[in-house]
Amino acid sequence: MNFLMNDFIITPDLCNYKCDYCLYKEAPDWEKNNNSNRTKTVYDKEGDNKDFFIKTKGILEKYDSIFKTPILRICGGELFYIKDIMSFIEQIYGNYETVQIISNGHFLDDELLSRIKNLNNCILHISLDGHTLELNSRRLKNSAYQDRLINNIKNVIKMGIPLEIATCLTDANTKRYEEMVSYFYGLEGDVLLLPFPVRGEECKEFYPSSEDKEAFSRILSYFDNYKEILPPYKYLERLCSFFNDGRRREGCHIPKAIIQTFHNGDITACCMDWSVKLGNATKDLSSEIADSICNCKMYNLYSLTPPRLASCRTCFTVSEIINLYIDGQISVEDLQKMKLFAGKESLKLVESIKKI
Repeated sequence: MNFLMNDFIITPDLCNYKCDYCLYKEAPDWEKNNNSNRTKTVYDKEGDNKDFFIKTKGILEKYDSIFKTPILRICGGELFYIKDIMSFIEQIYGNYETVQIISNGHFLDDELLSRIKNLNNCILHISLDGHTLELNSRRLKNSAYQDRLINNIKNVIKMGIPLEIATCLTDANTKRYEEMVSYFYGLEGDVLLLPFPVRGEECKEFYPSSEDKEAFSRILSYFDNYKEILPPYKYLERLCSFFNDGRRREGCHIPKAIIQTFHNGDITACCMDWSVKLGNATKDLSSEIADSICNCKMYNLYSLTPPRLASCRTCFTVSEIINLYIDGQISVEDLQKMKLFAGKESLKLVESIKKI
């Protein structure tokens, strides 16, 4: 099985933030019952996570034996809320061409950033809805936390660590997104901004208004002024079309490229919709999991145009760049703007997926 990326989630319920639009509350019951109450956090003075890391490493190795991927994306919850998680990352990073670490940025002090920098193949992906507390208000309510976060991000940029900033577009920031773009353009670093729309049934109150969406669409006219830190023009064009139409019109190839896995062994067919479970690495034989993936009819359903599933019609993710490349809408140079997919092995694998 040839997947481009393993999207590996550790303790998704363990986070120090309480974002208004967090989708974990809409996760399937089987995932909510994923017990992480024995995992030590950075605030626990006693105890460690050594046994937890040994077990988690073993599960990751089981995944690698079934579907070896050149890219590992690893996230929580909040990953760095887990005590000494960096020691785990240092144990496993060498098994992959590229490792993407997803974080809310709160705990990224100088020591952690130095250790990340030393790994050489790691990309940071930080969730941030705005450079001011007002724009970022759906994530944070505390000005001291906001100041700390922006300072941490500035340090990431100063250290030259490749950085993606994912921005969830809501009623708080969509209309004024250009302010954020201008701010980060002025910092002159290895930064890629990736806006995407808020989604979820319980998050409708946070949806941007028609006026907000119209204001955001001006990004197409000022694209050339900031193109060094923006995703490809076609990405933004498709995002604006999604806003205008109120739904997705295109099929999706992301499930064919990215496999969703969890630290407890669970595997699902889509990294944005956990409803289709393919097996569990702690309970099922590798051959059984491989057969489940190969025979899963959902992969054909995901790629249909227009989308048939309600969850697909309302979905637009930062991984849309994969769809654009497979659909022939962007060049390989455009794809490589997202350094996550710029490695030699990764590019070869994207080409093979494109031919499926």
